Amino acid sequence: MKLDAKPKRLAFTVTAMILLAACSDGKKFAAGVPNAAAPTSDDAQVEAPVVKIPDVKTTTDVVVVPPVKPIATENFNECDKFADANIVADLYQTSEADFHQKYSQKPLTNFVYGKPDKTFCMSNLDIPMRPFSEGFPGYPNLQSWFILDTRFTLNVPADGTYTILLDSDDGSIVTVNGTQLITVDGLRNGNLKIVEKKTIDLKKGPAAVHVQYFQGPGPDLAIQLKWQKPGDAAPEVIPLKYISLPK
Repeated sequence: MKLDAKPKRLAFTVTAMILLAACSDGKKFAAGVPNAAAPTSDDAQVEAPVVKIPDVKTTTDVVVVPPVKPIATENFNECDKFADANIVADLYQTSEADFHQKYSQKPLTNFVYGKPDKTFCMSNLDIPMRPFSEGFPGYPNLQSWFILDTRFTLNVPADGTYTILLDSDDGSIVTVNGTQLITVDGLRNGNLKIVEKKTIDLKKGPAAVHVQYFQGPGPDLAIQLKWQKPGDAAPEVIPLKYISLPK
C-alpha cells in the first residue's frame, strides 16, 4: 500500500502545479478541461491548447474628391458656382413711380447708381423677346421695373471691323472700350426687329464691354447682344469662349 500511495501523491502534486501555473498566467484552465471528466494522471502530461486570436484592425479609406464647378444652365446664376458665367450684373430694383418722377424717359441716363440690391453672374446676354411675366431665366420674379448694370471682357480674336447688334426691351446702352456705341434708352413697347447696330474697329485682345439695361412694364422683355466678326456672313450671339470676367 505504501508503494501505491506515491503515484497518486505525485499525480496530485503535478496537477496542482498546472493549476497554479494557469492562474498565474491569467488564463482559464477550465476552458481546456472537459467538465464531465475529472483530471487523471494522463492529464498531467497534456497541456490545454492555446488559441491566439489575431488583432483585427478595421480601416476606412477616405477618398477626397475635389469640388467640380458646374456649368451654368440658366442665364442668371450665383457668381461663385458656375464656370461659364463671366458677365457680372449689378441689379437695381426701382418702381414705376421713380421712373416717372426721377428718370423721365431716359432711366439709364438719369439713374444714380449706388449700392446694388444684388449682384448676379450671367453666361451671356441672350434673352430673346418673351412675355415679361416669365421673368428672366433663372430668376422668374425679376419681371419689371429694374436696371441691370453689366460688364465683361470681350476677347477679340483678330484685328478688324466688328458689327455690334442689340435687341432690347426696354432700353439699353452699350459701351465698348469707353465709347458709347449704342443707345436705346427708355421704353420700347415691344418690337421684334433688331433696334440698333453699329460698327467698331477693334484690336486683337481684351476689350471692355459695359451694357446697361432697363426693364419697365410689360408686356415683354428682351436683351440680346450679338456681333458679326470680319468675314462672317451673319451675326451671332457672342460665343462663351470670347467672354471672360471684367478686368
